[in-house]
Amino acid sequence: WQTALLLVSVIAQTQVEYNTITCNAVVSSCAHSGKWEIALQLVRFMTQIKVESNAITFNSAIDACGKSCEWEIASQLVSSMCQGIVELDSITCNVAISACERGKQWERALQTMRTFVQRKVESNIISFNACVCACENCCEWEKALQLVSEMVQGKVELDTITLNGLVSACKQGGNWG
Repeated sequence: WQTALLLVSVIAQTQVEYNTITCNAVVSSCAHSGKWEIALQLVRFMTQIKVESNAITFNSAIDACGKSCEWEIASQLVSSMCQGIVELDSITCNVAISACERGKQWERALQTMRTFVQRKVESNIISFNACVCACENCCEWEKALQLVSEMVQGKVELDTITLNGLVSACKQGGNWG
């Protein structure tokens, strides 16, 4: 992330134009290193200098917030996207739910999943697994079981993460022998 910020500084000094790709690379770098404050500053900076942000920009910023357990700020970014700034996609769904999972917000994770389904954004195994893990983290074994049932009904393939999350949720909830 430090190298990415240095790149922004060099661009500023050389009069090279900022663009979406360059800025997205820096935001993504911040996400990988958990520097959510810097990622948010860069998203704001992009607006100030009139560089178009896109789903990659927001998804990276949401991911950065999620990795730092800043699920509320991640949710605010999703709300901004819902206002038509940027189109939501399945990656947005996954990183938003994962942010809730890391923040131990199982209800918010499920609510986020429902919101994306209502907006016709495709959820996938990553979305479901993040919800199952959010339920597991909070000993909500019944909700985890319900999600797995929905996965089976919707023909979403279960994987090791799904099953481990379900077993762990049941064990933590005292419903496993």
